[in-house]
Amino acid sequence: MKKESRRLLKLRSDKGNIDSMYQYGMLFYKGDGVQINSKETAKYIKITADNNHTDAITMYGNLLFSGFGVTMDKKEAIKYFKHGIEKEDSTAMVNYEYMLENGEDTEMNK
Repeated sequence: MKKESRRLLKLRSDKGNIDSMYQYGMLFYKGDGVQINSKETAKYIKITADNNHTDAITMYGNLLFSGFGVTMDKKEAIKYFKHGIEKEDSTAMVNYEYMLENGEDTEMNK
């Protein structure tokens, strides 16, 4: 992403636009015109997930599952994936199914 586009995205993000916050966090995840930064990714994705942004909910579950920018917490990741499933997010469903299949801290597998 070009510098001016990043600046405008950050400006909208700073004004509380949830979609912009999500996109800004994803810049740091992908390294799109910026250094990959796990902490900044997690910061912005968590804010947007807590504001009920569907993609962010599943993405924050991924961050928790992998420990990218946050302390790895698979039980908490499950909560986010289940919330994503409630919002009919297919990626959340696939991720949760993966955890079930592989016994990743799921109650059903104990």
